[in-house]
Amino acid sequence: MVDRRSEELLQLVTRLGVTAIKVGQVLSIRPDLLPAPYAKGLEKLQDSVQPFPAALGREIIERELSIRIEDVFSAFSAEPVAAASI
Repeated sequence: MVDRRSEELLQLVTRLGVTAIKVGQVLSIRPDLLPAPYAKGLEKLQDSVQPFPAALGREIIERELSIRIEDVFSAFSAEPVAAASI
């Protein structure tokens, strides 16, 4: 039962997006805040975040920060270096 719930929590956090993933990553190293089996399940967020298109990342950055990339950064590569939650 706990394993299933742990997996469901992982799926929910992943579906909720980048902010929830970051919170999940923090909770995965804090078994004092979350029961150990759930924290263990969230450990998958540490290195198993699925990559997404650069255009989507750009859109999220601009929307979340209320900026235009061109107005803030002198250079912004469309080629990802790695996949991450933010």
